[in-house]
Amino acid sequence: MKQFIPIIEVERSSRNIVPLRRSADPMIRVCNHRQMKNMNVGAILCALRKHGPMSRVCLTRVLGLDGTTITNLVRELMQAKLINPRGFVSVSAGRPRQMLELNGDGREAIGVNVEPHKISGVLTNLAGHIKSRYQELVLPTDSQEELLTKIKNVGDTLTGQSERRKLIG
Repeated sequence: MKQFIPIIEVERSSRNIVPLRRSADPMIRVCNHRQMKNMNVGAILCALRKHGPMSRVCLTRVLGLDGTTITNLVRELMQAKLINPRGFVSVSAGRPRQMLELNGDGREAIGVNVEPHKISGVLTNLAGHIKSRYQELVLPTDSQEELLTKIKNVGDTLTGQSERRKLIG
């Protein structure tokens, strides 16, 4: 008789399913409710960035998510001003569909690149458009402390040029 060995044990007392023990099989991945939600939000934002304006119905088809999930996440994204409504499109049957688009200016991010001769950084919006650039030259005689100071200067300069309430990283 085969013995059943659970792949993952879960805490059932909370509303979220929280992994207590990872699977012994590295090919099996698990996540909790918050992680799944973040993945789905990322997928919606990525689809709108990649494909442009789409309706909820189209997002449901493209992403393979449940319509209720899409509706709930879209509502949250609209409240957070990460996506905007963009009018309606008539369809042959049924009511017109509201189009949704990524609000590129909804958030900003800073990226820093360290190379042998320079440290460069960019401030971008959610759509990936560069809003600002800054760089510091690296000299062969720079110590580790000087290098770290220059990296901090790049980050601080770009942070100063950002709308801090929109900065996510």
